[in-house]
Amino acid sequence: MRSQIQSDVASLTSRRDMDEDDLAREPSKPVHPAVDRHWQSLAGQLSAFDRSTCESMSWVSKYAPMSSPEVLQPGREVALLKQWLEMLRVQGVESAGDGSAKSKSETRRKKRKSKLDGFIVDSEDESGEMNELSDLEDQPPSAKRRSRPSVARSLNLAGKDPSKLANTILISGPHGSGKSASVYAVAKELGFEVFEINSSTRRSGKDILERVGDMTRNHLVQHHQSEASELTEATESEISSGKQGMMTSFFKPKTVAEKKKKPGKTRTGVDTGAKSSSSKSQKQSLILLEEVDILFEEDKQFWASLQSLMSQSKRPFVLTCNDESAVPMNTLDLHGIFRFLPAPESLAVDTCLLIAANEGHALKRNAVQALYRCRDYDLRATITDLQFWCQIGVGDRRGGHDWFYLRWPQGIDLDKQGQAVRVISENTYEPGMGWLSRDRIIAAPDTPAMEREAAEQAWHFWHQDLGDWHVSKDLKTLAAVLPAEIPNRRQRIRVLDAYTEYYDSLSSADICAAGVLGVELDEVLDPTPPEMPEAARHDFTVAQELLEADPLQPHFCLRVGVSSSISALALDNLKASATAFSAALIRKNDAYGERKTISILEEAFAGDSRKLTRYDVAVAFDPIAVSPKAVTSMSLEPSVFDRTMTIIVMEVAPWVRGIVHYDDHLMQDRQRLNELLGDGGRRKRMRTTRSAYSALEGGERRTTRKERYFGDCLSTEAVMHTAGEGWQQILPSREKLMESEDDPASSPMSVE
Repeated sequence: MRSQIQSDVASLTSRRDMDEDDLAREPSKPVHPAVDRHWQSLAGQLSAFDRSTCESMSWVSKYAPMSSPEVLQPGREVALLKQWLEMLRVQGVESAGDGSAKSKSETRRKKRKSKLDGFIVDSEDESGEMNELSDLEDQPPSAKRRSRPSVARSLNLAGKDPSKLANTILISGPHGSGKSASVYAVAKELGFEVFEINSSTRRSGKDILERVGDMTRNHLVQHHQSEASELTEATESEISSGKQGMMTSFFKPKTVAEKKKKPGKTRTGVDTGAKSSSSKSQKQSLILLEEVDILFEEDKQFWASLQSLMSQSKRPFVLTCNDESAVPMNTLDLHGIFRFLPAPESLAVDTCLLIAANEGHALKRNAVQALYRCRDYDLRATITDLQFWCQIGVGDRRGGHDWFYLRWPQGIDLDKQGQAVRVISENTYEPGMGWLSRDRIIAAPDTPAMEREAAEQAWHFWHQDLGDWHVSKDLKTLAAVLPAEIPNRRQRIRVLDAYTEYYDSLSSADICAAGVLGVELDEVLDPTPPEMPEAARHDFTVAQELLEADPLQPHFCLRVGVSSSISALALDNLKASATAFSAALIRKNDAYGERKTISILEEAFAGDSRKLTRYDVAVAFDPIAVSPKAVTSMSLEPSVFDRTMTIIVMEVAPWVRGIVHYDDHLMQDRQRLNELLGDGGRRKRMRTTRSAYSALEGGERRTTRKERYFGDCLSTEAVMHTAGEGWQQILPSREKLMESEDDPASSPMSVE
């Protein structure tokens, strides 16, 4: 397993098991606690198959994080969640003696009012505002999937009053990013009881009040019922000994013994012990509301009832969602909004490999990595799929009975080191399992039929167009080698005619498809269904407006088959024409089978499939949409960023993105110079004035470019998020154009 795991698990091995080469190595990066835990459990844990028992838990629940460090989150959100819950601990009720002592304490002397009262802002007032946890530039590469950072109010751990702390927090993020797992891990670490209310049940205002209404007002307290337990034990002993009293004993009056008064000194000791025991018996709890963005028509008054409970209770509330636009942020008193990211790919794959190894399956890294990308970086879905496919005894003719290992009498299953022998299944999950219907592809009578079946399945299951042979067959590369392979000009013209005929056939295939192969806005809508009844509308969430636009679902349609057949025949004609001149142009083994289709799907999953939305543009460019020198007025000042997406993306965004990209590289060069000119190569804080920059670069102050052209209002990561891959390739030509002019090296544009 070491060869498949990227984490340095060799550092987890005891020093006695290390050789000289391992001890001579430089200290490596610390291993993540989750990887450490699963790696250490390999030595002594036996799977349910090895124990000859039935597994009653899912892998997601069985290998869930046990503490906050084990959560696979790259940011500081989980640590801040733990600190927030620690501040909201409810202490036990103090005794009456302490209250009387406090009441007898001297009152403080009132201070005389000063004229400056209210002029100086208190730091506690500033801490009430939500601030970003960290800039996007400091985030790991996985943070590129997020447009906005997490925000939270500051926690003054020294003297913050818990009563002034907001008792609600919102955690948003994609599916399988660890939102619920982090809450349960932190709650288990701090000893909190979690009351979960998810979207699988009705969550109207009345239902919320019935479930958690009383719990929000009274915290759980563990009462020591010693007297009741003693009475129960005495009764059981009487019954067992046969000395139980007669029925008349129940009707006799009980003699009440006089209680002796205890001296005052002992009373103080009793009160102290009661106070300590009450503080220990206090049970902490929190309320977890899952998927608050999924509400139906029957969940009326959900937010009103929830806000009422939040205002009356000291109990912490944790809300989770996938879509923040469906949550009324303005009406909620939130301590923070933690935006979770998908688990880093290398760390998530290592965790999945170790989980499968603990269950007796040795898998390849590329297979698990492809599955994680296929599931859109959903760790929960990835682990669930692995549990479905990884079964012991796959392919055994006796239903897995040949895989059983004798473990009785005791000690027969131990090896020379005294460890139990385990049954390991190797490569149970292969890349692409479950992505396609393998039987139909293999059963195809010939190669064209196999390619058509693979193309239809890739489109039906994953919306990947394999019929675009120009991209999938890489015909552009084949056409580039024509001048070297075919020196005759007339033959090259004939090959060009063959390519022209091929693309004409693809156009005919698109006409035959007639919109059947459309996606999203290109789909053909079905206008024939009647209007949806009111009862059916209640099955949809109320966060988004329901639009009745069902796509056309033909039960028997030849358009896809005709289109794929025309594309396949056109490719065969192109192969025949090109092979007549040079057999090296078209490879015979380039047919589409299961393996080739899966490899194309893997490349599609690994690519960046995100789409640029208006919201992404707003996050990136809204800080500079309005000029800071503009005079405040009642009228709306027009801005270029309020126009259409085409104008913003094609004309304005490249210009802003080029400046931000140049500023980022210039800042990196200045930091590199500052480190080189430091004492002994040690890093020191760099001054950010123009004079310091000019001295660092060896230029004049008036020609030195300031730190950032747009100031600190723009985020480099958010601006770069608005561009696709390869847009920086046009920048060198622009830089050469600017270098041809007589501008300073550090000022390609206007300094002011």
